[in-house]
Amino acid sequence: AAEAKDAIAHLTAFAAHVVSGAASCVALRRGAVVVGGTSEGLVHAARFGAVLGALVAAHFAGTGARNCAFPAAARPRWMRVKRCAPAAAWRGLWFSLAAAATHAGLRVALTLRGEMATADGVFSLVRVVFDFWFREVSDAVRMVPCGFACAGGWLAARAAANVVLTERYAFLPQSLADGPVSASAPLLASLVAAETPFAQHAAYRDLCAVCEDGGGGRRALLLADKRGDAYAPAMAAALAPVIAVTCAMRAALNAAERADRGIVGGAWKSGSNKLATTGGGVKLRVASSRATGAA
Repeated sequence: AAEAKDAIAHLTAFAAHVVSGAASCVALRRGAVVVGGTSEGLVHAARFGAVLGALVAAHFAGTGARNCAFPAAARPRWMRVKRCAPAAAWRGLWFSLAAAATHAGLRVALTLRGEMATADGVFSLVRVVFDFWFREVSDAVRMVPCGFACAGGWLAARAAANVVLTERYAFLPQSLADGPVSASAPLLASLVAAETPFAQHAAYRDLCAVCEDGGGGRRALLLADKRGDAYAPAMAAALAPVIAVTCAMRAALNAAERADRGIVGGAWKSGSNKLATTGGGVKLRVASSRATGAA
């Protein structure tokens, strides 16, 4: 059932991009042509928009653009928008050029045979093929600005949706009248909520924002707690991952040391002259007692 829903969603998105691309390019082309423009140019714009929509829809389906991705580093909203705007513009230009090349190639592949039938010699055939290629490429290149506006709008909308849907959640105080402990209760409760990993992850991200830029005055609330009922649990939760990693590394190093001692000690007890390999990959030559006495 889930696979069928995903397939229907992909087909719907593909059809929507094809139709909207054709309609957008026709609208933009109609505004750019002169009064005496023919309907053939609008049909050409519709075909180009359909190809552009198919390419962008295939890109969205292949790269998993339906799923939002949280940024690796938490940044303010305006910095995220500033970061994604140039990427959307560049990709819009790239998709417009790719659509122009694809549309020209499809037109040549589908209609070149009919054009070649009108030639009556080798030189005439070469001239017909060259003129046809030049005409199709020129028509496609003239549609690049329209395609850039259309594809850039799609990519910018997708980037804006990602920014909005992955906005950093702020555990704001419910009330300031009961003191800093009650005001910081939502954040403190989510920091230790290991049974809900998503809320705990959001709480750690919010704690980073509180420590870095104040969190809209919430850092002052934590520091204003004289008894430490809010500050101490927050700092303990912040240091818990570091302590967990340190304990895991210490346990692994102790286990490796015990294993090395066991291997070397066993080699000495066996009384043979052979190589003993430690856990770190270092080979030790252990001499037997008989060989030592003979020496």
